[in-house]
Amino acid sequence: MKKEIKRYLLTIITCFILMTRIPTMAVYAAETSEESSDPAKVLEYVLESGDKEYLSDHQDLFPSSMVSELLNANPDNWEKMLKDEDAKTNSSSNTTSKGCLTKSSGTYQGPSGKETYYNLNMSGVVSVMRNAGYSEEDYPYWVRDDGVKMLGDYVMVAAAFSIRPRGTVVETSLGDGIVCDTGSFAYSNQTQLDIAVNW
Repeated sequence: MKKEIKRYLLTIITCFILMTRIPTMAVYAAETSEESSDPAKVLEYVLESGDKEYLSDHQDLFPSSMVSELLNANPDNWEKMLKDEDAKTNSSSNTTSKGCLTKSSGTYQGPSGKETYYNLNMSGVVSVMRNAGYSEEDYPYWVRDDGVKMLGDYVMVAAAFSIRPRGTVVETSLGDGIVCDTGSFAYSNQTQLDIAVNW
């Protein structure tokens, strides 16, 4: 009988301990998960610890070229390498530092997702937009001075119709865009935008 009472008390105590610990463990797990998805916090930890394995585990948060350079370098030099790269980027006059997609950059992480560009004859796309109610009078087709193809006041973009149907207005690094087209990229990256240009 005493053994059963002891076992019963032990079970209750164990349950009580677990019940008081589980919320703490859940909060810790959430905080850890949140920290591991924050590039600034990951980078701060990596620079302090020199942990290449941790950097490798979170490499999707950073440009692949940067990760590759860091993994091939001595962790003691990481901070200097990043400062040098930052100084180079800030002093450079390329479009990435200007904050928009350009021919030389090829891709850009814009306000609505990854941006790329394409240069095709737009007559078929414009015709589809006309049939959808976007008149020549209100939405003339023209090419901006920087080579961006426009429909009225909007940059012409291709996007995944599943989340951005034709006619959707979306913010891009080159100005407000209008979805006129789609492409095969939509199968692998639904948030990507392909911007029509004459480059």
